[in-house]
Amino acid sequence: RPSPDNRPPRAPKKAAQRGLTGFVKVSLRIDKTGRVTQVTIVESEPEGVFDEAVMEVVPKWSFSPAMYKGQPVDLRTTQRIVFR
Repeated sequence: RPSPDNRPPRAPKKAAQRGLTGFVKVSLRIDKTGRVTQVTIVESEPEGVFDEAVMEVVPKWSFSPAMYKGQPVDLRTTQRIVFR
């Protein structure tokens, strides 16, 4: 579960002014404490437009730790971030 303190990435000023929309799909590695330890861009549309905004914010996100048999575990997941 994401922390309510996770702020969404903001579209770059030029993209917002032009009314561009799109998405970035990222692969996240989250450690036992819920901290994001790795972010990899899997797909983006339009390519390269929103990537930097995502990479500035998403590594700072945190989550409730994933649990397996009552113990916190590392987790890899994907997240799609939409820009409208």
